[in-house]
Amino acid sequence: MAPRRRIVADSDEESSGPSKRIRLEEHSEVFQSSDEEAQGVDQDDTPLPADADGYVEGSIVKITLRNFVTYDYCEFSPGPQLNMIIGPNGTGKSTIVCAVALGLGGAPSLLGRAKNISEFVKTGEDEAVIQIELKRTGANRNVVIQRNITKSSNASSWRLNGKHAPQKHVLEVVNQLNIQVDNLCQFLPQDKVAEFAQLTPPALLEKTQEAAGATTLLKWHRDLIEWKKDETAMTRTFDSDQDHLNTLKSRKSELEKDVAKLLQQEEVRRRIELLKAKLPLVQYTNAKNDYDRAKEVKQEKLAVLNRLKEENQPIEDAKQEYINAASVAQRKQQGLEAMQQEQKEKLHRIATEIKNSTQESKIHESKITSIKRKEQERANDIKKRESKIAYLKERIGEEPSTEGLRELSSAMDEITGKITDMEMDVPGLLEQYRNLQRIRAANDRELRDKIQEVNTLQDSAKQRMNALSQYQQDTVSAYEWLKQNRQRFKGKVYGPIVLQIHLKDERYADLVETILGGRHSSLLKTFICETKEDYKLFTEEMVDKKGYRLTVAWPGDNSNESVSPPMSREELHRMCGMDYFVSELLEGPEILINYLCHASKINQVPVSLRAVDEKRVADSGRFRRFAMHNSTYEVKQYRYGRGGNQVQVKKIWQSNYLKKSLDSEALQRAKEEVARLQDANKEVLMEIESVNNNRSRVKQKISELTHEMNDKKAQKQDIQLKKTNWEKAQRQVDHEEIQLQTLRELPADDTSAINHLKEQIMVQASRRANLAERYTNLLKDLTKSILQRNVAQLEYMQAEAKRIFVEEFASRQSTAVRHADQGYRQALSDSNHKKSVAQNYQNEAQRAGRNLRDDGLKEEFQAILAQWRTEAGLDQTAAEVEDAIQAGLAKIETLEASNPRAMELHKQRCAEIQQLSAKIDGVKQQLDALREKISNVRSQWEPQLNSLVGCISESFGEALKRIGCAGEVGVAKDEDYDKWGIEIRVKFRDNEKLQLLTGQRQSGGERAVSTILYLMSLQNLAKSPFRVVDEINQGMDPRNERMIHEQIVKGASKPGTAQYFLITPKLLPDLFYNERMRVLCIYNGEWQPKRLKPVSEYIKRARSSSGAIPAR
Repeated sequence: MAPRRRIVADSDEESSGPSKRIRLEEHSEVFQSSDEEAQGVDQDDTPLPADADGYVEGSIVKITLRNFVTYDYCEFSPGPQLNMIIGPNGTGKSTIVCAVALGLGGAPSLLGRAKNISEFVKTGEDEAVIQIELKRTGANRNVVIQRNITKSSNASSWRLNGKHAPQKHVLEVVNQLNIQVDNLCQFLPQDKVAEFAQLTPPALLEKTQEAAGATTLLKWHRDLIEWKKDETAMTRTFDSDQDHLNTLKSRKSELEKDVAKLLQQEEVRRRIELLKAKLPLVQYTNAKNDYDRAKEVKQEKLAVLNRLKEENQPIEDAKQEYINAASVAQRKQQGLEAMQQEQKEKLHRIATEIKNSTQESKIHESKITSIKRKEQERANDIKKRESKIAYLKERIGEEPSTEGLRELSSAMDEITGKITDMEMDVPGLLEQYRNLQRIRAANDRELRDKIQEVNTLQDSAKQRMNALSQYQQDTVSAYEWLKQNRQRFKGKVYGPIVLQIHLKDERYADLVETILGGRHSSLLKTFICETKEDYKLFTEEMVDKKGYRLTVAWPGDNSNESVSPPMSREELHRMCGMDYFVSELLEGPEILINYLCHASKINQVPVSLRAVDEKRVADSGRFRRFAMHNSTYEVKQYRYGRGGNQVQVKKIWQSNYLKKSLDSEALQRAKEEVARLQDANKEVLMEIESVNNNRSRVKQKISELTHEMNDKKAQKQDIQLKKTNWEKAQRQVDHEEIQLQTLRELPADDTSAINHLKEQIMVQASRRANLAERYTNLLKDLTKSILQRNVAQLEYMQAEAKRIFVEEFASRQSTAVRHADQGYRQALSDSNHKKSVAQNYQNEAQRAGRNLRDDGLKEEFQAILAQWRTEAGLDQTAAEVEDAIQAGLAKIETLEASNPRAMELHKQRCAEIQQLSAKIDGVKQQLDALREKISNVRSQWEPQLNSLVGCISESFGEALKRIGCAGEVGVAKDEDYDKWGIEIRVKFRDNEKLQLLTGQRQSGGERAVSTILYLMSLQNLAKSPFRVVDEINQGMDPRNERMIHEQIVKGASKPGTAQYFLITPKLLPDLFYNERMRVLCIYNGEWQPKRLKPVSEYIKRARSSSGAIPAR
C-alpha cells in the first residue's frame, strides 16, 4: 500500500488519496479590491477587517495537495490566526511551506531547495497538484488557485476558480490581496532564515515597507531613488554646461582684440586693392612715354649709320682683292704638299719590300746550316745506340729457370680448399646470429610496449593522486611514507583504496563514485592492513605521531561473510530494469572489494545509466540504496505508525577519481611481463655472444690460411716476375737493334735541298737590286717637289701679308661704322623692349579694376579711370603708387592678429554661447522642478517612514526587554536614497552595547530571536493577510524559546490580526497556549487507520497517562 501523509487539526478533519510533487507558475482571475490605496501608513493597532469566522482578507482557508513531494494526498484547513504545525523531522512540515509559496506563484529559487519545479513531484509520479483557497471577506466568493506541475515537461498549468488561467492573472490576484511570498518579512522558509539576517539595510527597508503594506511609501521611495539619480545626472550636466559657457565667454573676450585688428586690416586691404587696380594705368602712361622717346633715338642712330657706310666703300673693295690673291696662293701650296706626301709613301713601300727580301734570304741560309748539323747528329746517334745494345746484352744475362711453380700451385689449391670449407660454415653462423637478433628485436618491441603500458597505468595513478591531493593531503602524505617504509610491515598494506581499484566501465564513474561518498569519501581514502600488528604500527606512525587525519582499517577474518550480489544481473534487469550491482563494476585486490562490500554494501546497491521507474525499485523492498541516470535514492523505513518507506533523492556528483582509470592488477602484470622480457633478452644476448665467438674463431682460421696463401702467391709471383723482367729486357734489346739498323740505312747527305735553297737566295738578291733602282728615282722626284712647294709657300706668305695689312687698315677705317651700327642696334632693341612693355601695361590697364570685389571700390576706380583717359595720365607716378602699396602692406603686418581665424571663431563662439545659454536655462528649470518634486515627496515620505520605523522599533524594543535584552530599529539615511536602510541593533548581555544585527556578529540563536521579534513587530503594522515562519526556534536556548513562543501566541492570537503559520519540529513542555490558536500535527506513515479519533481524545489520554497539568 502506498505511503500516506495526513495533517489533522483540532476540527478532526480527515484526508486520504494518492500524492506527488508540485511547483508553481502564474494564472489569475481578475477582480477589483474594494479598498482604495492608502495615502499614508496606518501605524495604530486597528485590527484588520475580518468576517465572523475570524479570517481576514487573503488568508488561507484550505490547502489540498496531491503527489507533492512526500504527500500522496493531503487536505487541511488552517485556523484564522496562529497555526502551529508540528511533527518530527522528515515528516513533511517544510513541504507545507513549499506548497504555499509555489501555489501562490512563487519560484523554486525562493525556497532554496531545488532549481527545477519538476523536482517537487513525488517520486514515481508524473503530475502534482497544489490547490489553495484564499479568503474573500463580505459577500465575495473565496478565491481558489490551483497549480498543476508536470514532471516530464518541467512545466506548470494554472486554474483560477476552476477555470484555466495564465500565470499573469494569478499573480494579479495574489498582489491585490497583498500576498508577498518573495518578502522575507512575510514569508520566511526554513532555508531562508539565515538569509534574512544577511539582508542589507536597503533591502530590509524595501522588504519592511512591502510587508507593512506601505505601497505608497514604497512607491515614493523608489521614485526618490530614480529622481535622485536623475537630479545627479542633470546636476552634472548643468555644472558641465555652465563651465563650458564660462569658457566660451572667456575665449570670446580674448578674440575681440584680434577682431578689431582684423577689421583695420580689411580696410587697409581695400585701399591696397584700389591702388593695385590704379597701378597699371600709371605704369602704362610711363611706359608709353618711354617708348616714344626710344623710337626717336632709333631713327637718329639709323641716319648716322647709313652715312658712314657710303664713305667706307672703296676701302672694302681693295680688301676683297687681296683676300682673293691670298686664297689662290694657299691652294697652290696645298697641292704641292699633297704630291710630296704621295711620293714619301711610295718610297716607304719600296724600302719595306727591300727589307722583307733581305729577311727571306737570311732564312734560306739558316736552313742550309740546319741540314748540315742534322747529319752530324745522326752519326752521333748511331754510336750511342751501338753502346746501349752492348750494355743491355751484358746486363740481362742468361734466361731464369721456372722450376718450383707447379709445387707452389698445388699448395695454393690445397689452402683454397680449406678456406672454402670454412667459409661454408659462416652463413650458418650468420643466419643463427640474425635469428637471435630478430628474437631480441621482437623482445625489445614487446618490452617497449609493456614499459609504455606500465607508464600509462602509472600516469593514471598520478592523475588520481593529483586529484586526491586537492582534498586529502594527509592521505597523500601517508601514501608517500608507506611507499618508503613497506619493509617495516609483516603483511601487505593496501591503499588508499582509490589508487588500487579499477572501474570496468567508465560510463558508471559518476554513479559509483557518488555511491562510495564522492570526492570527500572516507572509504576511498581508506588504508587496509592484512594484519592487526601492521594496523597498530601504521596508525601509531601516521595518526598518533604525525597527527594525520586518516581512515585505516583491519578487516579481520570476514571470509565467512558473503559479498556476492543478492541476485544475478539477468534477474536484476528483469525485476527492475537496473544494469549492475556496484561491486560487479569494480576490479581490484579481493581484500579491498570485500571491505567495500562490508563497509558500504556495494554488493547490494544496483545502478543504471538510464532512468527507470524509481517507484518500482523502491517498492520492491530489496534495496536500501540505488542510483540511476543523475540521481541517487535512499529508501528509509518509515518509523511511525505501522511502517512504510520514504525515499530521499540526491543528485549525482561528477567523478573526480574513477574516470581516471586505474588497474593495479594490470599494472602488476605489466611489470612482471617487463621483468620476464628483460630476462629473456639476457639469455638471447648470451647466445648471441656465443655465436659471435664461433664466428670470430672461424674468421681467425680463415685469416691464418689467407696469410699462408699470400706467402705462396708471393713466392710464385717472384719467379714469374724474374721471367717477365728477362723477357722485357730481351724485347728492349731487339727494339734498339731495329732502330740502329734504321739509322744506318738513312742517306748520308741532302745536297739537293741545299742547292735549292741557294737558288732562292740568288732570286731575292736580284729583286733587291731592282727595288734599289726604283727607290733612287723616286727620291730625286721628291727633292724636286720639295723645292716647288717652298716657292709656293713664299708666294702665299707675301699675299697673306698684303691681305692682313689691307684688312687692318680697313678695320681702322670701319670702326666708326661699327660704333654707329652698335648704337643703332642698341637703340632698336631698346625701342622694341619699351614697345613690348608698353603693350603689356596697355593690356593690364584694359583689365584693371575687373577684380575689385567691393562696389564702393569699383565706383572710385571708375572716377580714376575717367580722369586718366581725359588727362592722358594721373597725378601720381608708378613709384609713388607702389610706395603707397608697400606702406599699406607694412601697416597690415603691424596689425597682424595672434589668431588669423579670430573673426570666424568669434562668430562661432557667439552662436555657441547663445545656444548653450538657452540649454542651461532649460536644464535649470527642469532641475528646479525636479528638486521641488523631490522635496515635496520627501516631506511626505520621510515623516511617515520615521513614524513606521518608530512603531516597529518601539514594539521590537519592548519585546526584547521582556526577555531581558534590548534592541532598537532605526533608519540609516544618506544623500542617495538607494542607500537608506533599516538598521537593527540588539544587545543580549548587560556588559555590551547595542550592536548592529548581521549574519556574522551574533550567534544563530540570537539571530533567530531578533528575526522573529522583528517580524512580530511588523504584525500590527503589516497589511499582508498571513505570514509564515519555518523552524525559527532552531538554535534558541530553552529560556528564549519559551518566552518567544509566549509572545508569538499572544501577539498572533489577537482578533483581527493576520494569519500566522509557525512550523517547528520540537516543542518544550508546558508552553503557553490559548483557544484561538490551532495546532496541526502531521501523521506520516505507510499506513493510517481509516478513521482517526478527535485530537482532544488523544490529548486527554496523554494527560491522564502522564499526569501533566492542562495547558493554559
